[in-house]
Amino acid sequence: MTDERRSHERIEVDLPVMLVASGNRASATIIDLSKGGLCLKLIDQISVDGRAEIYFEFSETDSAECDARIQWSSGRGVGLQFTEPDKRFKGFIDDLHTIRPILRAGLVKGIRRAVITFTR
Repeated sequence: MTDERRSHERIEVDLPVMLVASGNRASATIIDLSKGGLCLKLIDQISVDGRAEIYFEFSETDSAECDARIQWSSGRGVGLQFTEPDKRFKGFIDDLHTIRPILRAGLVKGIRRAVITFTR
């Protein structure tokens, strides 16, 4: 996707995430987030298709979830478009875009576990 087609500012992040698809697990990194989606860099090979469920855990009692669809997939990367973010997920993404850039890394490090599960 070219920058001209993007309707939301991309924020560069470095967030490790566990991917689950068809009973298989793989490691990946979220390399950017926007109000509309995210970009994954695959570390391990895994076949993904269908829809995705994104889960961020901040603490035992604080988490955020979002449904997404695969926007594109090529080689070592996957782009997801958010379709149904919950209130906490929206709040996290909004905070990421409004906080001073120097503080963004700390906000992202507040996610203690990130999992994306792909379903058909």
